[in-house]
Amino acid sequence: MRDLAFLALTWVPLTAHDVARGDGFPADTDRPRRLRLLLQAYGWRGGTEDVLHAVRERALQHAAGLRKAAADGYGPAVELVAEGVADDFERAVSTLDAETPWLLQAEREPR
Repeated sequence: MRDLAFLALTWVPLTAHDVARGDGFPADTDRPRRLRLLLQAYGWRGGTEDVLHAVRERALQHAAGLRKAAADGYGPAVELVAEGVADDFERAVSTLDAETPWLLQAEREPR
């Protein structure tokens, strides 16, 4: 589930919109459709809401892990935190919380 959650976070993408654009995704990316396609390709048989919950937790864990590694002095993590990457993962959660009803369309669309 952790792998699927991170894949959804970065491939759909379920990041903040400015982060997604910075990663090369167009502003009008159809997130519900992309989420549905990902879950179909993955062979996911559970609920979309379960995946979205896992994405939320995974993003928060990743941000916390980066912050801990930076606090422990791990150079690459120090740089990533300074660049705002941990903040970006936390902002992904805010975006996800706001867009969950829209993203749940992925369950209602025809497979």
